[in-house]
Amino acid sequence: RMRWVKCVGARGDEPGPSARFGHTATCVKSSRFVVVFGGLARGDGDSKGALEDVVVYDARADAWFRPTITTPGPRARAFHSACAFRDSFVVIACGRDGREQFGDVWVLDCDAWTWTRRSSATMAPRDFASIVAIDADTVVMFGGFDGKGWLADVHTLRDASSETGATWMCERVAPARVEVFDELAASGARMAMETLGAVASGGRTSPEARSGHAMVLYGPNVLIHGGQGANGAAFSDTWCLRRDGDGWRWVKLVLRGHAPAARAGHAMGVLTMSPNVANVVIAGGVGEDGWLAKKRVYFDDAHFLDGENARWERVQFTG
Repeated sequence: RMRWVKCVGARGDEPGPSARFGHTATCVKSSRFVVVFGGLARGDGDSKGALEDVVVYDARADAWFRPTITTPGPRARAFHSACAFRDSFVVIACGRDGREQFGDVWVLDCDAWTWTRRSSATMAPRDFASIVAIDADTVVMFGGFDGKGWLADVHTLRDASSETGATWMCERVAPARVEVFDELAASGARMAMETLGAVASGGRTSPEARSGHAMVLYGPNVLIHGGQGANGAAFSDTWCLRRDGDGWRWVKLVLRGHAPAARAGHAMGVLTMSPNVANVVIAGGVGEDGWLAKKRVYFDDAHFLDGENARWERVQFTG
């Protein structure tokens, strides 16, 4: 069982972030800081529209603060992608401001509190993509929406620590194949798959184009769950972008238990319970309910993916 704890920042003098959606919240400094950036505000006049502020929650001090940033930063935006990088940096990529989509990359140094742009790293503008750092110098991006359609491409940002040398590379990912394997993750995180790593004959060999999916690093691999595709259809599938020599291969995960309902815009994180097993938790998101008449549903549930038994479980909360 788990329980929710509201982070109110009771010991600080500053209020938390203003009401918003489409923002990012990224943990850095060994999860001491949660860095909130951007989003869209709903209001009147100057209080409405895309935001460009940085508000930080200090979990150790139970306080919110607004760091003094003296360098120019990214334009106000929402529905961008963000991830922690080298534990002291936040990478921001793409997004939109309501009128224009972006294809740029910015890095926030959470020691010096300075922004730097990766001037050589540009790509076709998009929003609702996901990024994750896979090592000390590489960030992976998957999917998104470019204003005309949903995307299923994989890009890696190489030399991400270099202001002028960082570049995106479009990866050719090998299609999924029927296979049986035992270890999906290594280096202190494993998921026992038994015969569950197989793609059924005639099934998809790569994920459908999508946006609003959730993505995390799992050992040396990347897990992707859910999202929204063409015609607004939400997904409930789980894919692995698996290391395959010097390249990548798709693996569709067939998991036991009660899978979460199809959804997009949800959160996903890795929860380590023991030195050898890492588990995954997803929470929230938006999907559809009903049969003849579909209606939008916002979820307040959470689901736990048992990394040892490859099984979904719905989280029961106390308090």
